[in-house]
Amino acid sequence: MKDKKNTPFFWFCLKFLARFILKRHNPIIIAIVGGAGKTLTKLAICAALKNTKITRASISDSNISNKEASVLAILGSWDKTGGPFFFLKVIFLSFFHLIFKSKNYPQILILEFGAENQGEIKELIKIAKPSLVVMTAIGNIPPHSESFSTAEAAIREKAKILEHLSSSGCAVLNFDDPAILPMEERTKAEIITFGFKKGSDIRLSNFSLREEDEKPIGISFKLNNYSSSVPIRLDDIFGKSAAYASAAAAAVALRFNSNLVKVSQNLSSNFSTPERCLKLLPGIKETFIIDDTCGSSPVSIKEALDVLKNLPAKRKIAVLGDMLNLGRYTIDAHEEAGNLAANSANFLITIGARSKFTAAAAIKKMPKSKVFSFDSVEEAGKKVQAIIKKGDLILIKASEEIHAEKVVEEIKQTPVSNI
Repeated sequence: MKDKKNTPFFWFCLKFLARFILKRHNPIIIAIVGGAGKTLTKLAICAALKNTKITRASISDSNISNKEASVLAILGSWDKTGGPFFFLKVIFLSFFHLIFKSKNYPQILILEFGAENQGEIKELIKIAKPSLVVMTAIGNIPPHSESFSTAEAAIREKAKILEHLSSSGCAVLNFDDPAILPMEERTKAEIITFGFKKGSDIRLSNFSLREEDEKPIGISFKLNNYSSSVPIRLDDIFGKSAAYASAAAAAVALRFNSNLVKVSQNLSSNFSTPERCLKLLPGIKETFIIDDTCGSSPVSIKEALDVLKNLPAKRKIAVLGDMLNLGRYTIDAHEEAGNLAANSANFLITIGARSKFTAAAAIKKMPKSKVFSFDSVEEAGKKVQAIIKKGDLILIKASEEIHAEKVVEEIKQTPVSNI
């Protein structure tokens, strides 16, 4: 959709309409910023606020940017973008909402704010200025570092949004991320922190994997807010990233006068992860697949390999593709992924030129006979099929542009239809 010649004009019109609709309806804007976990946190906040506030979140669509997704969220609710009359439909309904004030317009808009280029945060604030900002996770090497002179410059770009919060606003910060915590000095807004470390306002504890009949079924943990504590049980969700997202969502919900008991009930009932985001799927030959092909970054690959390491299996196989847009940090990031993979997997299969550095690093810590590198997804898929055995657990992860989901399709179990 981005490639069509007429789209710049339509996006200009939509941004113009979005500003007027915000003035007319005056919703609360929550901006989610970070290098990983934005979509997960967005979904967790929606779940935590269910039946408390009318919310709407920006869609996650690889065909459009975060900025475009935010504009569309302001204008209406869309399951997908594209189609011959999509823009005309959006413009027509936008004018309708502008003329006739709807009682069902969201009280809260939850928007992902990306910072892929210098000045992007400033552009997003011009469209929708938030009163609450959630900083998820960034790490030492942020995604899209190649667009900035240094990793520190990329982090500063994300932090700029905090300077635009008023003293009546709120910043929800990841207490465990050393790149995020110092950002509290850049705002006069209220600060609420979350994380596993002591000192967090919303502290996570007692994290554990839940199993049933020797099969992983989800995770459990506790949310602690000083003297209050509640248990959380999440089904078909794995990894500490979901716990972090839940803690951030709890901080937001408490800001809107909810309580931990209600947050616990809402998260346990309504929170689910998006497709291709640490999804556990049955595979061929009685194996299991961790499908995490929605994207990859230094922070998220560490989380995925941690999930692989902690889930039970006879053998563990990591299929890792290139992480893109890291610029000067490409080699270091891929080598670190190799070091982590060597401590988490029995076999490593890499996809792409950049991931050869992952394989080279892993070979220093695991047998060379168990490390394989391929240039294409198709070649890697054939190798995975050849080596997997009953009881294996296979993690598949790469930047979205690598299309590692093709490997998932090759080895996932196909439901038998009743004929």
